[in-house]
Amino acid sequence: MLDDAAAAAWLRDAWATALSDSAVEESDPDIDAVQNSRLVSVRYALVTQLLGKHADGRRDALCLQRGEPEGAVEAGRLDPRSFCTTVVVPWVQSTNNVLGTSSDPYVSNPLRRSRLDDWSIPLRDRAEWERLVTILAEVQGRDDAEYTETVLRGCLASIARRYAALDVPYPVPNRVSLSQTLTAITAFLAAASGGERPLIVVTALMRVVGREFGLFERVGRQGINESDAATGAPGDVLCYRKEGERERLALAIEVKDRDVTLLDLNATIEKARQASVSEVLFAVTGLQPLEAAKMDPRIHEEWVQGTSIYYMTILELARVVLTLAGEDSRPSFLREVGKETNRTAAQPILRTAWADVLRTIG
Repeated sequence: MLDDAAAAAWLRDAWATALSDSAVEESDPDIDAVQNSRLVSVRYALVTQLLGKHADGRRDALCLQRGEPEGAVEAGRLDPRSFCTTVVVPWVQSTNNVLGTSSDPYVSNPLRRSRLDDWSIPLRDRAEWERLVTILAEVQGRDDAEYTETVLRGCLASIARRYAALDVPYPVPNRVSLSQTLTAITAFLAAASGGERPLIVVTALMRVVGREFGLFERVGRQGINESDAATGAPGDVLCYRKEGERERLALAIEVKDRDVTLLDLNATIEKARQASVSEVLFAVTGLQPLEAAKMDPRIHEEWVQGTSIYYMTILELARVVLTLAGEDSRPSFLREVGKETNRTAAQPILRTAWADVLRTIG
């Protein structure tokens, strides 16, 4: 059995799991139909009733009113309204209100009856409620803790798919210091993401460069799962200049969330030659001095032949760009990271991660 605090903690952990790629790919059409209902109260009720049942298996998943305290536990009665406002609503608010903005969903008339399977009162949109009851009746009929948790996790996976389709508004302050911005970047890059977080940050930085300094007409990037060999691209981020009526690839950036090696350098040189790009930058999360010592002679050799190759950490790049571009560029950069996260993030959890980082500023 879980008390309300423990149930809230379980929900947060299960949500993080649901946001992973493997969980989001799973699909149950019946659950999806309920979670995509146009009725906010239906969406809330599925999560609340399932979580209440998971927290205490003695509860009836179809019960909507606890009634008199005496004998309530033995009878399996639940007070879902209180449970929802205490446990579920705060979690929903942390997910950009993925289920809706109501702070008290159970005030809805269809949820103010004794049981969900009580059809004695007239209901609008009855088909929506019948889909909800079908799922919960199966859970209550089996009365099996493992099955209840399976359905609940399937519900969270369905919500994660809904969350992935949202454009999350990020809380960017009107004014932010260089130190605060670099701290936010550091926090965002701290967790492993298979290279996706660094790619988002570097893309946003180069869009600021293009806009503030007029250096680039367009900044494009590869998808996180696209290989350079498959696309023929000489880098992860591609910066183009306008020359007459045509665009020219002016700078290719390789983004790495690991140490760069001499093998990486040689592979990039080959791609740069094939694409006829003369400026290449490695933007990395870190570079070991020994690897740098190996790379420098090779970089000089290639410069003699017409290709300039540079490397710096992402934080170094950010410090230079956001210093020279001035104070107004920093909120602009933070918003650009949010836009890029909404537009391209393959991992929905990155949206939550970036929103959490921004909330710590100031």
